[in-house]
Amino acid sequence: DYIINKKSISQIGKDLHVPQFESLSDKIKLREEGFMNTKDPFSKEDTVSFYSPIKTGNLTIIVSISKSDLLANTRRGIYILSFITIAILLIIGAILYFLINTIIDPLNKLTDTVEKFGKQDFTARATISTDDEIGWLAKNFNAMANSIEDYSSEMETKVQIRTVELNNSLVEITKLKYHQDGDYFLTSILLKPFYKKTPSTDRFKIDFLLEQKKTFEFKQKKLSIGGDLCYTDNLLLKGKAYIVILNGDAMGKSLQGAGGALILGSVFGMIIERSKTHQETQNISPERWLKNAFIELHKTFETFGGLMLVSVVLGLIEEETSTMFYLNAEHPFTVLYRDGCASFIENDTQLRKLGTPLLDGKLFIKVFQLKANDIIIIGSDGKDDLVLNAGSSDVRIINEDETLFLRITEESKADIETIKDKLSIYGELMDDLSLLRIEYLGSDPISESKYLQTRVSSRKDAINYLEERILTEPSPIAIKRLAKLYIKDKEYEKAFLQITSFLSKSTSDTEALYIAAICLFKLNRYSESIEFCERCLLRDPLNERYLTLLNQAKEKTGIKKIVRLT
Repeated sequence: DYIINKKSISQIGKDLHVPQFESLSDKIKLREEGFMNTKDPFSKEDTVSFYSPIKTGNLTIIVSISKSDLLANTRRGIYILSFITIAILLIIGAILYFLINTIIDPLNKLTDTVEKFGKQDFTARATISTDDEIGWLAKNFNAMANSIEDYSSEMETKVQIRTVELNNSLVEITKLKYHQDGDYFLTSILLKPFYKKTPSTDRFKIDFLLEQKKTFEFKQKKLSIGGDLCYTDNLLLKGKAYIVILNGDAMGKSLQGAGGALILGSVFGMIIERSKTHQETQNISPERWLKNAFIELHKTFETFGGLMLVSVVLGLIEEETSTMFYLNAEHPFTVLYRDGCASFIENDTQLRKLGTPLLDGKLFIKVFQLKANDIIIIGSDGKDDLVLNAGSSDVRIINEDETLFLRITEESKADIETIKDKLSIYGELMDDLSLLRIEYLGSDPISESKYLQTRVSSRKDAINYLEERILTEPSPIAIKRLAKLYIKDKEYEKAFLQITSFLSKSTSDTEALYIAAICLFKLNRYSESIEFCERCLLRDPLNERYLTLLNQAKEKTGIKKIVRLT
């Protein structure tokens, strides 16, 4: 045991009643180190004993320090540390005060001023007058604010002036719009009589659809105006009843197109009325009437120097024979709906638009024989000009497939209202739309008789046989064959009588016209022969046989100048 004053630590602890010393003896033996709160065995003061074994030798150092001395040193350290802390806080506070007064507060004030200015309070100004960077920024902001306030004030004045000008312009535009709509209204009223439809007959059903692209409102009335025109009427030529048909499309939009349609309708209407009242005009062939009408219309539009052009289909339908005579001046092809199928009855266009400068080329009169239940549809290019991707922001895709209308016609069974609805399904109309529909309700021409296949030994027997048979079965084909046999026998008078009988039932046969011209030439009726030759050449201007006979007839009548008919 360790000895202090010739006594062991444990003995001292027992003698002086200090139990900590007894436990300290055990820890020393175990060579532990540490401290404990205890009392000094001699002075009886509260102490803190620190113990630690020495590595060399079997010794342990014990140091006892009075708690009063220890706490006195600690308090002194705390006082010193507290003083230092307070001093540091005062320094930091001084620095913060400096920063707040010289940087943060000016920045906040400048920020508030900018926010007010941003809310359009152009009178807001920075009140910072320091000489540092913030003061420089404030001065420049104030200079900018002054400029903006001046500019704003100036702009406000300009805006007020401009607003007055715009209001005045709006008033003027409104007046002009009103006058323009008034012009549109007047033009639409003038055009209305020319949208003429002949009543249907027992043999023909006629209808048309007209939908102009330009719409407007005038005096609470919604109207439309455009350059498309449909016109049908009745006419007598050489004692035969004809249905006049016209479908036109004047170049230009809105008022320009409507002006063209107005001129077309008025001039054509005048031609019709003149033809109805003048006997001389009624005594011409349908081919000649169409030629004269086309030339008169063309010369009218030619005076505009190419600024007003019109595509047109102009025709005559002979009611008795259901023969259609027509010409197409750069208009969409005519559509035939027969037995549930739609097709074009043309494949090319020989004539340019009405009004085309220096119009050249031969005037072709086309001839088409209608059969029972045939439907003819004539329409403007609005039926083909469809925007296929309507509503898309991309480049517009325009329909270029002409056969699309044929498919739509078949799907619609040639009903024009249904056609219009289906067109809107395929795409958006981008132009005026007009459709003229003619349905033939009569019967087919008489077909070739079986007896025409009978064999005979001579031309005389053939003539006798045909003369007997046509008395009971007047087949047009048999009559035409009999006329040819008469010509071979040089019986021109009889031949002419038979061929005119044939033509009364089948005026579409150009060969029959040529046979009539030959008969008249042989009968020295040259003027009449010229008329038939001209009808042939109007249908087929390039036929040399027709031209040769025409020139021979003209020579006989003393006309020396021989020209091709155009």
